[in-house]
Amino acid sequence: MFGKDPKIEDVKLKEIKNRLLDDMLKDKPGTPEFIKLLVQLERVSALQKSEDKPRPDMNTICIVGGNLLGILIIVAYEQKHVFASTAKSFVLKTKT
Repeated sequence: MFGKDPKIEDVKLKEIKNRLLDDMLKDKPGTPEFIKLLVQLERVSALQKSEDKPRPDMNTICIVGGNLLGILIIVAYEQKHVFASTAKSFVLKTKT
C-alpha cells in the first residue's frame, strides 16, 4: 500500500560498497591494497548496519489505527445509549 523510498544515505553507502568491491576485484587477495580495501568495506558495512533500524510497516499502523478507532466508536456509542452488547458479560458483578 505504501512504498518505501530509499534514503539518499543508503544509496550512497551502496555505491561506495560497490566501488570498493570493484577495486577489490582488481587486486589479488593478500596484498596490502586488498587488505586496506577489506578494512574499508567492513567499516562501510558496519555503518550501513547501524543505519538500518526496524521500522513498523505502514499497513500495520493503518490496521491498528482502524481497530482503535472502531473500539472508540463502540465505547462512545455505549456511553450514550443502552449498555446492551456482548461486552456486558465481561463486567464483574459485585456481591452485596
